[in-house]
Amino acid sequence: MSNLKNESQIIAIAGLAGAGKTSWILQQIQIATQTSAQQIVYFAPSSGTVAIDANLVAIQFPDVEILSDGQELDLFTKVANGAIAYVELGFHLDLAKMPLLDSIPESLSYHKVAVCPRGRHYAEFQSWADRVVESDLDTAQISSQVQVWRSPLTGQVFDPSSLNVFWYELTEGGYGEVYRCKGIFDLADGRAFYIDYTKGKESVYIELRLPRWLEGRPQRFSGIEVVGAGLDNSEMIKSITDCCLSDEIIQNYQQQIKRSQLISV
Repeated sequence: MSNLKNESQIIAIAGLAGAGKTSWILQQIQIATQTSAQQIVYFAPSSGTVAIDANLVAIQFPDVEILSDGQELDLFTKVANGAIAYVELGFHLDLAKMPLLDSIPESLSYHKVAVCPRGRHYAEFQSWADRVVESDLDTAQISSQVQVWRSPLTGQVFDPSSLNVFWYELTEGGYGEVYRCKGIFDLADGRAFYIDYTKGKESVYIELRLPRWLEGRPQRFSGIEVVGAGLDNSEMIKSITDCCLSDEIIQNYQQQIKRSQLISV
């Protein structure tokens, strides 16, 4: 995916679930942080309390300022003062009814980008965008008429083997047809992982650059988002709950890790 020239502006990014919007934004931020000291702002309107993408951006780029609903005027002010703002529009939003975009002051530079699978035509996004960025992800089988299930997981610690089983069942259709799922999970050894799946692709596992949490239940964001059709929410809740560890088991794991760290030192 190619990049945009850094300048003071608002860049709105749209596309189907799993098209590669967040990946493109992360690429742009990486380039910007290497070539400029310009302030960068990220905003995903109407993403609710389980804002996985926003938290992923914050973890990978701590200097990026994350804004949330209700801070639209702050976004305009920061751009007017020289920042570049990436506004990630969820696939569930109606591009024809975007109060935020309609209220952008005429004095601010504004650019619309659609991220679409290479070689495919999506009139809804391509007619809206100033520029189309092609990605290697194929969302041809993903409809915009889908269910979205989100759950906060902050404070929960997962047994890796159980989480792997749940993730396999989830992506193989055990709880309904899944087009896209992603989540941030704290594991028993104190590490945190981001897991991402798009239909037709292998799941991606990324260890996050966070300190190991070895003192009780983690007090940092974790959560899961599932996009699909015919989802069995109650079974997903039951299964993911079964993957979570008790206080006693968490404490035992943390003590073992601490002892191993002392021995290695």
